Amino acid sequence: MRLGYWRQIPAVAWWLLAGLLLTSWAYQLAVGFGWLPAQIGPWVMQPFVSLPFAVLAYLLLLERHSPKRLRARRDKTILVASLMVLWFVVYFLSGLITTYVHNALTPNLAIILQNVFSYSVPVIAIEYFRYKLIHSVSRRHIVWFGMVLSAVISLAWIDMKLLFATQDIVYLIEMLIREVAVIFAINAAATYLSATVGIGAALVYRLGDVAMVTLLPVIPRYDWYLSSITAILLAMAIVLVVSRSSQKRHQHHAKPHFHSWWARRLINGALVVIFVAGLFFVSGQFRYYPVVVMSNSMKPVFSRGAMVILEKTDPSTIREGDIIRYKVDQTTVTHRVVEIIRKNNQIEFVLKGDNNPENDNKPVLQSQVTGVVKASVPLLGYPTVWLNELAQKVGGQ
Repeated sequence: MRLGYWRQIPAVAWWLLAGLLLTSWAYQLAVGFGWLPAQIGPWVMQPFVSLPFAVLAYLLLLERHSPKRLRARRDKTILVASLMVLWFVVYFLSGLITTYVHNALTPNLAIILQNVFSYSVPVIAIEYFRYKLIHSVSRRHIVWFGMVLSAVISLAWIDMKLLFATQDIVYLIEMLIREVAVIFAINAAATYLSATVGIGAALVYRLGDVAMVTLLPVIPRYDWYLSSITAILLAMAIVLVVSRSSQKRHQHHAKPHFHSWWARRLINGALVVIFVAGLFFVSGQFRYYPVVVMSNSMKPVFSRGAMVILEKTDPSTIREGDIIRYKVDQTTVTHRVVEIIRKNNQIEFVLKGDNNPENDNKPVLQSQVTGVVKASVPLLGYPTVWLNELAQKVGGQ
């Protein structure tokens, strides 16, 4: 690349990129040397470091071109949103295979709001910063400058402390995939969307990912490798789908709503997947299935109207402290195991509701156990509670 190419980029763009990179590295050094407490990083420093650069980009940079016509931007943004919906469905349902775990980022509403703020504000600020910079250059230089822009934002985002804390070759490979490869892939996709579609599509992509991280009470159990590979595949899929739709739009220019047609196909496909998977999930065909809690015997763990997710499991793997569901007479009960009795090759469980003063009337046989509670969602099952009460009233009359 000739040196003259670099001079075609506004000088202020280079200063802003250098400032972002140096500010990020200075913060990491300050935390590393103990000058700043690490605890304030995620929810204080990140928003308030990224916001000034978005403001400076707004004040100092002029847009030299627009990415697409308004309708084209809208249609492609809808296409990206549809792809994110489909990805969300596939991601969440994959937990039926990998199993689910509690999301450590959603213990209560206050923490959820804090995390939404600390994740969303930097994303919005950086995406606006990216958008202003990529559209401050001429179309002739947008490709190579977009690569530089993606690289600089990635380097500012990567936690260098993790890379320099390399313990062995296995750890180094993990960090290179989990930190470097994933972050570069996400930034490359976001830059592509910002350059070819606009800031709306980039925000849909980035904030959709934030929503999955910060709002879901339970998430599929992924190890670092699976999480990294799926993040990279999602970035590649978004670029390929948007790029392919652009090519086909030019080939089928007589069809004015080609992107909308693509979006409808993705949405309809997602709805079919959701409907079919939902039927199998509710009917207990998978390893995991939902049930509704009808009483307050397990408060404060979960209350009446909560929906709990049960896992079909071998009773021999149940341990004291687990919450299980079992059949007794014509009903089912969800209580905690307080003692396990093994005799004559049989297992019996002594159970107790956390909100009850005494244990259940008699031990439960392993044949009575229907599942182990793996997650709970408050209030989601209340419609079932109300319908059950209504049915009892009608039956009583």
